Amino acid sequence: MDKNDCDLKELNSKNACNLRSALSKNFFDFQKEIGKNLKMQLHAVTLSQLGHAFYLETQSTAEHNADLFPYKFIADLNQFHEYDDIFSRSIKEKSYIDMYNSFEAFISKCFCCVYYFFPYFLVDSKDKRVTVHFDDIFNNTDIEICKTRIIEQKVKDIIQSSTIRNAVEKLSTYGAKIPLLKSDLDTITLISNNRHILIHNNGVVNNIYIQNLLKEQITPLYAIEEDISEKLSEVITPHSKHLEKIGKSIFESLSSEIKGIYYYHKSKLF
Repeated sequence: MDKNDCDLKELNSKNACNLRSALSKNFFDFQKEIGKNLKMQLHAVTLSQLGHAFYLETQSTAEHNADLFPYKFIADLNQFHEYDDIFSRSIKEKSYIDMYNSFEAFISKCFCCVYYFFPYFLVDSKDKRVTVHFDDIFNNTDIEICKTRIIEQKVKDIIQSSTIRNAVEKLSTYGAKIPLLKSDLDTITLISNNRHILIHNNGVVNNIYIQNLLKEQITPLYAIEEDISEKLSEVITPHSKHLEKIGKSIFESLSSEIKGIYYYHKSKLF
């Protein structure tokens, strides 16, 4: 048996199956969240349509039978219609934000999986050090908790210090080539900026949003001062399906190229 056979035997027994299982569960959880968000969006649209139909029918009836409908009822009906629009907008925004959050969580857990089974990716090749909290060493007897916190902090730093686009590209630097197109990365960038503008500017496009897209050579779909919330129902389904496609590509690439990850990780030992 040559050295490579020994290496692969060690890989298969120690890391490959567990890593593949962890990646599989992560992708399954991601698909589940994407599906849940789409269902919530569909239910919200259906409820809104039913509410709007009820409003139009009742309003028409009231116009022809004014004596049967007191003023307060008409006022309450109009208020119901106004609240229905607010409810519909809120659900669309929440669905879109949750869609992005589920993708970010999926990417974060991909890093966690790789780092847990191949921990030398956590450190620089020349200075093999990690930062550990005092309590994790002196007041905690469970070394696994300490490992988990080191990994989680590393992943948090990656996600928060850059864009999600850069984080996805970084996953390709660990020995597994992830075949993503520019259109895939552009979609990630667009969704990330849509989510940011929904949270921080009430969905109203500003110059920062435009410049963030132009920097990646993405043509903005919305103009400054335009409210993207009004058009979320047009994009949430295609964006969800595109993110799911990207997630599947990442999962399949990492799962099928564990040998490449293993050998690249081994090179970090020396």
